[in-house]
Amino acid sequence: MKKIFATYLLYLATTSSLIAQDKMVVDKLFPGETYYGGFSTPLKSISELPSNIQLNIRGLINNLFGILNDNITFSSGQIVDLKRYFYADTTIYRRHGIIPKYDLNFILKDTTIGLKSYCINLNLDEYGQIVYVNWPKENYSDKTAFISRKNIEQFALREAQLKGFITKDYRVDVIYNDKFDKLCWVFKFPVKIEKNRQRYNAFEVDFKEMTIIDEYELLTTIDF
Repeated sequence: MKKIFATYLLYLATTSSLIAQDKMVVDKLFPGETYYGGFSTPLKSISELPSNIQLNIRGLINNLFGILNDNITFSSGQIVDLKRYFYADTTIYRRHGIIPKYDLNFILKDTTIGLKSYCINLNLDEYGQIVYVNWPKENYSDKTAFISRKNIEQFALREAQLKGFITKDYRVDVIYNDKFDKLCWVFKFPVKIEKNRQRYNAFEVDFKEMTIIDEYELLTTIDF
């Protein structure tokens, strides 16, 4: 009887560990292509780009991702005809940010750091310089410097309990925080349901430091 009970406890502990581990593996869906008013040409491969741009892309990806480079594949992209686009759209001045010449998407897959898939959006100007990328510009190319998912999760739950958050049924996501130029885990703790929307207390924890980078409330639509 004792042996059966001990086996049952081991099963519960193992199952609990697997459930926790699953929370720390995120599948970031592709958000879709940006629309440039019909003034762009789709890409099937970066080999369709000018050779100097191809070389620059490979160099940028190597610098940004280091050994993670081996787990990155091209997904899709567009070449924007900026001359025709600006000529046709006289309201460009109302927009924020720079319109890229090359809008490229890659997929990073590495479950050892909790990314089942992560869509990398890399925007470049006509010379191959970075206009935007949803990955930190520096200091995140060495994945061995990332804190283990287990330690990050334990830290987040301790902090949530100290803040009085409800730690049952919490959600986990990964986000690039462009304000602080950091890759972060996002922990979402349910507060209450308002009609068909769920309110969460949320905070972001740096991949490299057990530090809360940002904290806020989220309101999401519930799918029935």
